[in-house]
Parts: sequence; structure tokens; C-alpha cells
Amino acid sequence: MKVKDAIEKTNQLKANVYSEENMSEWLSELENYAIESVFNRAEGNNFPLVKYSYEDDEEKELMIPDPYSEIYIYYLAAKIDYWNKELDSYNNNMSMYNASYSSFAAKYRREHMPKQTKRPPVFLH
Repeated sequence: MKVKDAIEKTNQLKANVYSEENMSEWLSELENYAIESVFNRAEGNNFPLVKYSYEDDEEKELMIPDPYSEIYIYYLAAKIDYWNKELDSYNNNMSMYNASYSSFAAKYRREHMPKQTKRPPVFLH
């Protein structure tokens, strides 16, 4: 899913007054969370953090793949609800986001070797 696809789909599903730039910033938050908590914890990964600008990055492919890309829609919808103080809808969207994100993260971690940490040598007496 591309930046513009996530924003367009969210706008179709949820009327709002937020700009593409606002939503691009929120997508950056989510991407950076995924980079730090999932992607960069796998062996061989060292992705840089992102800062999307709609004007420059609307065609940029987001990192979380299908069938988990609905995570972006749930997250954007939750952010809209949060800022609109629509707490019941926010809680529903965050529940969907959390369930989808947990499924994505678990699958990614099963399929990718975690980074090995270097431990100091243990000396036995």
C-alpha cells in the first residue's frame, strides 16, 4: 500500500477535516514504530526512520505488507477519532489496529531471525 492509498481509503471510509500532510505525519509515526519494534530487530535489517511528506512521498510504498496493510487504515481512523474526541470510535479502531499489528508482528518475528546480541564472555571457575 502506498502513502496516498492509505490516506485515500481512510478518507473514503471516514469523513474528516485533516490534511494529507497531517495523515502523512501519522503514517510516519506508525512506520517508525514498526521499524523500531519489528523490522530492525531482525538480523540484517537496519532501516532508517522515515518522515513522510505527502507532496514528496505520496507514491512511496509503506513497509507493512498485505494482508496486514489495513493496519494503516485503522491507525489513521484512530488518530482522527482521537483528535475529534470521539472516544468510543477511537477505542474500536485501536482495538482493530492492535489486533492486526500483533498478528503482523508475530508473523514477521516467526519468519525472520532476531538480531544476535553480543554478550560478554562467561568465565567458569
